[in-house]
Amino acid sequence: MGEEGASRPVPSLVPLVLSDIVQGVPFEKEIFGARIPGTASTVVVQVEPNRFHASRMRHDHCGQVTFEWLDPRVPEDGRLITQFREIKHQIKTDTTELHRTESFCNLVHQLEAEQIRSGKTKPSPAASDAAYRIFTSEHAQRKFVEGSKASMSRRDIFNAERDEFDLAVYRTVLGSDLVFETDGEWNIGNPAGVADLKASLRESNFAFAAVDTTAGRKVYFSLSGGARADGLKLAIHDSMGDGDEIGIDHLTFVDAKRRLAKYTREAQHALNRSGVQMNLPVLDPECNTNIDRRYDAEQILAAVIAYEAREHPVTGSIHFNTLLDTCDSCAGALGMLQTQTKQPVGVVYHRDYGVTTANSRNPAVRALQEFSAAINELHGHLITGNFAQMYKIGRRLPTPEMLGALTDSLLEANGSYTNTAQLGIFGNSYYLRLLGVLTRTEVVRSENVADALLSPEGRAYVSMLGRCVAAHPMLARAWASLLHELKEAGMPRDTLLEVLLSKPSGSARCFYVELLRAPHFPRDGRDSLVAWLEEAELVPGIRELPHYVSLRRTLTLATRLFVQIQSAQCLEFNHVTLKEVLSQAREVLSLSALDAADNQRLANRLREAMPTITIEEQRAFRAMIHDTLKEEWHKVIPDTEPPSHIATTLIEDLGPSYGRALVGGRKAAVDEIIARRTAAYAEFQQRNPSASQKALQDVFDAQIREARKEYRAVLSGASDTASENFTTSASQAVQSVKTTLAKQKVRQHVEDAAQAARSEAAASAKSQAEQASGNAAKIAAQREAKYMALDAARVASLQAYNEASKASKQQVAAQVRIDAAAYARHSAAKQTKQSAQEFARKYFKKEAAAERDRDIKSLHARLEALRADPRDVALQERLDALRGLPTSSELKDRFANLRAPQPGSSATSSGRTRLLAP
Repeated sequence: MGEEGASRPVPSLVPLVLSDIVQGVPFEKEIFGARIPGTASTVVVQVEPNRFHASRMRHDHCGQVTFEWLDPRVPEDGRLITQFREIKHQIKTDTTELHRTESFCNLVHQLEAEQIRSGKTKPSPAASDAAYRIFTSEHAQRKFVEGSKASMSRRDIFNAERDEFDLAVYRTVLGSDLVFETDGEWNIGNPAGVADLKASLRESNFAFAAVDTTAGRKVYFSLSGGARADGLKLAIHDSMGDGDEIGIDHLTFVDAKRRLAKYTREAQHALNRSGVQMNLPVLDPECNTNIDRRYDAEQILAAVIAYEAREHPVTGSIHFNTLLDTCDSCAGALGMLQTQTKQPVGVVYHRDYGVTTANSRNPAVRALQEFSAAINELHGHLITGNFAQMYKIGRRLPTPEMLGALTDSLLEANGSYTNTAQLGIFGNSYYLRLLGVLTRTEVVRSENVADALLSPEGRAYVSMLGRCVAAHPMLARAWASLLHELKEAGMPRDTLLEVLLSKPSGSARCFYVELLRAPHFPRDGRDSLVAWLEEAELVPGIRELPHYVSLRRTLTLATRLFVQIQSAQCLEFNHVTLKEVLSQAREVLSLSALDAADNQRLANRLREAMPTITIEEQRAFRAMIHDTLKEEWHKVIPDTEPPSHIATTLIEDLGPSYGRALVGGRKAAVDEIIARRTAAYAEFQQRNPSASQKALQDVFDAQIREARKEYRAVLSGASDTASENFTTSASQAVQSVKTTLAKQKVRQHVEDAAQAARSEAAASAKSQAEQASGNAAKIAAQREAKYMALDAARVASLQAYNEASKASKQQVAAQVRIDAAAYARHSAAKQTKQSAQEFARKYFKKEAAAERDRDIKSLHARLEALRADPRDVALQERLDALRGLPTSSELKDRFANLRAPQPGSSATSSGRTRLLAP
């Protein structure tokens, strides 16, 4: 229940124990599922990142059910996944604390103002619920941000000829040393110059706002907050001195950051009444960053403008200019400023938050960074109309180096559902799409694309596509679109067939072979892709295959195409423009998405560095089991040692519960450390997008060291909150294992073993005691029977263990001998069969050659005899005719045929072929 507005239903959590996660592996996992509102019987669980399952479950939560995988590409499944994520964010959100935050209150006021502006006489209490959804629902937040951006009067990228005023402000505030012109182009007009300027500003963003007020026209400027910008003086500060404003001509330049600091010193919460600052949480599940956006340059400007507008109202439109495009929180803040001042707000930006540097240590992520950087450059030059630079960048895409790098990203996609794997599929799809569009628009020559695809790296890339396209329809459509564009550009069919049938080095095969060898599922994209290739005349005929592959591969490929491929509808794909494919690719391969994929490497490394159960604890657990076993054993049978197999059984039985007890107490602390360290690493990446690999690795290693230090503090009890949780849970776990599980099962094992030993020993002792004569020997016999029972118990336990070990060893040895004998017989039979076949092949080949030689010699002798005596030729021909023998001319023809047989004279065909004739 919130502090205001209607109540929100608390999501229903369902405790579950998942089993059979991996077939054949006896592993269970305790997890909470979420009952989806509106579908009360549907429960969704998240087993691992980006892996969701759903099932219909009864309200009593009892019994066994089967969970089915949710495919995010299916609309209904995608809706369930989205609702699960919203529930997850709602559970993590402290509603009471959220309602007290400045960002939430400002957002509620903004939504209420929008309701009044839309025609309502008074705001509805539903504004609080709408604000709550924006803070907890990724879909609602995205819709709000898009609405804020759409409400602005202008959103354009900087153009020096059009935005002359902006250029003059930059030269006035930053100086001619930082803002300059080279070869007719201003440095703040291209991505490379913006990156260089940002580096000169210590990686801080710069923004200004031109405002018309009742006190005159003002230009507020500011750098983004943060310690790295402290003490950084701009060119205008030489004239401004230590003040916060200066008049130049008819303009008043105001340092908003200094003005904000002055207002804060005068009244600490003065700017809270500005009502425009906002810090939206990052709800993207692939992003772990948590940066306070209230100290961004745009929000500092908006806060100061809104605060001073109380005394000097704004009389005209507000013009913003920022080096980097506005983030989601800043876009919302500018929308609030627009509502408060009742004046339109326009934005001009110089560079978006795209990828500019490939600096990841992960080869797959680095390849995507290289491609994303090229996309951002192409997009910038397309907007500015710099086609010369587009041609230059386009030549960097179809290269063997780029194809080799992208092959690494496809390797991550084989059966994996990690961030990197999914981005690898998306990145390669947009790469193929972009190559096709650039070929169509003649930015890239089709010959360059063909040369790259036929290079060693390109052949390996095409082979990898054959493995992946069937399981990923998006990739299949992109590959088909590229082949279509190459064909339309006039590339010969022979060249395209060579691309599809060229074998790379190593064990990989050509595209068609890999396509047919890849796993195939009903309704995947394989058959429809082959149908499209056949329609495009890119399926080779039976007579064409020998030009590209061996004769053996020709036969197998033709057979597999005929047998494996079923009739299906042709693959369909939409033709897109260059602007569309660049915009879509920039959105998917954003800086935050690639950083999140790169941060997964840090998260995995941190989990390795912080094991939930240490080796010392495992040793202590084993020692505890042995001590408890000895203690309980000695209570029943003193002065004896328990068999070791009992301790082994206990460790196997009690180990999982002991481990779960420790993991349950430490998992929260470990997850908190990982979230904190990855957030710090992500913040460094975002604030330093051009950092070198060495700098990133140094920060990476530093985060691991800090995490280890924090984890050691948790284990040693130095961390207050985490250590209390850990100490309590660990102590309870160990005590529970010792007092409840261990002793009960140890006692049961001891009693069972002792009972069996006592029974056998008592029977033996009784028979011997009865043989003792006389009442005088009865007590001594009973005493002796007791000792004999103890000895017999020891002997029985040892004998049972030895016999079990001996029997097990004998059984394994016997099985090994049986397997070895069977393998030997199989190998011998196989070798004998191969030898017999080889002998028969050589024998018949030798006999056929000898028979052929004899026929040649006989015919040759007869021919020579006829040639030696021409007078007998006519008579001999008549005799041969009467005898039915061939004539001399026929003998010559046969002899010539034997000496030089015609190629294909005996070739026949008795099978069917699926391939098309050329």
